[in-house]
Order: sequence, then structure tokens, then C-alpha cells
Amino acid sequence: MDEPIFFMARDFKAKGHERGSKPNTEKIKSMMYEEDYANLESFRPSFSLPIVTNPTLFYPGSGCDILTPLLYIEKLFATTKESTFVFIDTEPFLALIKTILDDVEIPFTNTKEGIIFYWKDQKITLHFQTKDVFSALATLEPFDIYFEKAFRIMKEECMNIEEYEHMIFEKLNHGGVVISDSGFRGLDLEYFPISQELSSYNEMVLGSKN
Repeated sequence: MDEPIFFMARDFKAKGHERGSKPNTEKIKSMMYEEDYANLESFRPSFSLPIVTNPTLFYPGSGCDILTPLLYIEKLFATTKESTFVFIDTEPFLALIKTILDDVEIPFTNTKEGIIFYWKDQKITLHFQTKDVFSALATLEPFDIYFEKAFRIMKEECMNIEEYEHMIFEKLNHGGVVISDSGFRGLDLEYFPISQELSSYNEMVLGSKN
């Protein structure tokens, strides 16, 4: 069994975002479970997703997990030049996210609501909101990509899963994409082939809203 991976925020001066910033692969590997990284690294999409200009990615219960969505976006939306990430969690993880990016050698610029950085040639504007996502759903702005990882327990404890997933589907723009490690079956999505090993539940879902 893999040993738990712990992160600790530290104080340092932001270096400013810079186009073409490339992450240190070895440091990324050290911050992820070996099997998770290997499965994601071996993922080679055999399909093309709808092209969305400047998509917004919504990640509920994100914690400090900045690396996983970045690796998915790099593989699935390789030609996208600019994206906005909206992370929501009940705890303030932004300082830890900054530390992780600095550790993998990605410089960033602080903003009022989060940070701006480049992941290679893609510009990422990240907004972090400290709130309860279930209370925030009604006023949540529409988005283009829904990203979910290890959130099923929270859905089961806090809300009817079918109701939650239907609300997410309604907020998802036409042609938008769901990337989730569980759920989201039976919706009006075009489902794409993806390895179930990418999910700890063996229920990986990748679909586009028709």
C-alpha cells in the first residue's frame, strides 16, 4: 500500500507567470501515488473532444489537487491556449496550491481571487472559493468542464446524488465535458472510451453534453 502523501504550505514570494513554464516531471511524480501517475501518464485519447475557446473548469471539493486536472487538460485539450479554473472547497487550500506549483517549478502571479500561471503554453487563471459547494450550486455560473475526483462520499452524505448530478448537468454548457471518477451515467452525454483504472472506484466517466 502506498504511503500517504502530505503537503505543507510555506511562505515565499510569487515569481510572476511566464509563458512556456514547464513543470518538473520528477517532482510531479513524487507528489502523486505511483499507480495514479502511471495510469494517467499512459492515457492516450483516441478521440477528439469538442473544442471550447477559453473553457471554464469547475472542480468541487478540490482540496489542494491542482496537478490532476492540469494533467487531464494537457491531454484532452492540448490546443487550448487559455482556461479558467474554479476550485471550491470548505477549507482554504490556495496557499497549499501555490506551494505545490512552486515545488514543481511553475511560477505564478497572485490575483484578488487566486492566481495566474502558465502550464507550458496554456494560460491558467485559477479562482479559489472557500465555501460549501452544495449551498453554492444555485448561484454557480455555467461552466464548460466539470472535474470530479474522490467526491462521491461527500455527495452521498450531503445531497441526493441524482439531484446533484442533474444540477451539474444543467450548469454545464452545451458541448461541455464531464470528467469524473464516479457517477454521471444515464445523462444526455456522449460517452467516450476511457480506462476505468483512472478511477479508484473503477467507474471513470468522460462525456460531452449533447
